[in-house]
Amino acid sequence: MRHRPAVEQVIDSIYDAATDPQGWSHALHRLGDRFGGSPAIIWLQSLPDRPIFSAIARLDEELQPVFFTRYATPQTNPAIPHLLRAAQARPFDFVAAMGGRNVFHKTEIYSDLFVPQRIWSRSAAIIFREGGTFAPLLVQGPVGCEPLTAAENEELAFLLTHMARALRVTARLKRESIEREAIAVVVERLGTGVALVDKSGKVMWMNPAAQEIARNNNGLSVKTGRLTASLPGEQRMLERLLAAACDPARRGGGVIGVSRPSGDARYGVEVCPLSARSSDFAIPGAALVFINDPHRPSQAPVGALAAIYDLTPAEARVAIAVASQPTSHKVADSLKLSQNTVKTHLRHIFAKTGTSSRVELVRLLTLM
Repeated sequence: MRHRPAVEQVIDSIYDAATDPQGWSHALHRLGDRFGGSPAIIWLQSLPDRPIFSAIARLDEELQPVFFTRYATPQTNPAIPHLLRAAQARPFDFVAAMGGRNVFHKTEIYSDLFVPQRIWSRSAAIIFREGGTFAPLLVQGPVGCEPLTAAENEELAFLLTHMARALRVTARLKRESIEREAIAVVVERLGTGVALVDKSGKVMWMNPAAQEIARNNNGLSVKTGRLTASLPGEQRMLERLLAAACDPARRGGGVIGVSRPSGDARYGVEVCPLSARSSDFAIPGAALVFINDPHRPSQAPVGALAAIYDLTPAEARVAIAVASQPTSHKVADSLKLSQNTVKTHLRHIFAKTGTSSRVELVRLLTLM
């Protein structure tokens, strides 16, 4: 006989899964065990996009891609409209809601997914719905099974309150992960060199552009793990800027030109503190160093940045230029825009990204 876990054990597994998306499959197994070994599936979705996260238990994993590529829309999946209209955390029989078994038997989703897996619906619920994001739960069983009883649905409703809390954490972490990955693509492809260093100049991280500049050893290099300028006077100035930027009491920094022995135009090097007002940016004793090579064009994907923050293409180009140019005047020159136009774009960019200065915008582009 299948072990029937205590309600407390199911709840524990749900909260264990909140910060570990891989744990949701185990939580669904525990929940299914509570209801006679039932298969179950959850997912997170914002229509009209495809689900950004899903977890299953006791269902054919090879058939799940079919579900998420073909049946994750209200037009193809008859359950979704009923789920979207349902009260949150209140289980219901969606097959009965859509007209009964005879009606459901005629749907493509029944033929493509339910028949091959020999399953039937026992209960369904919308775990939570916030803005455009919703999280459904489907509890299923073998062909011929009965829907959950009224008492079982009441117990499931109680468990759904805990699932909603835990899944909101998963949803937030998933969204943040997607944003970080998208921003990482922007930063990795910037023509501007970006380095994270401590007060002694020790390099903690560099993007590819900064790595290439350091490898060229033409004015800037990494020696004994530290970012170093070739000329002693410029090196002393770089050290002073780093010390000021890494001091929480001073929150200094600034811009210097770094000469290249080859005779090419100097690098523009901007040192920015990381002790921003938002604790999300706080990395004690560290600073960001932006290295602008006038001969190296930006490679940032304007479309990706525009999509992330709902920027216009022109605003995205200005945001990227801000990361590679030390002043608004230089941004205007590089884009062949008037300074007033750049200022207007910056106001819109700050509003859309939740920043209030060029330094905060650069931090956002680099650290998220």
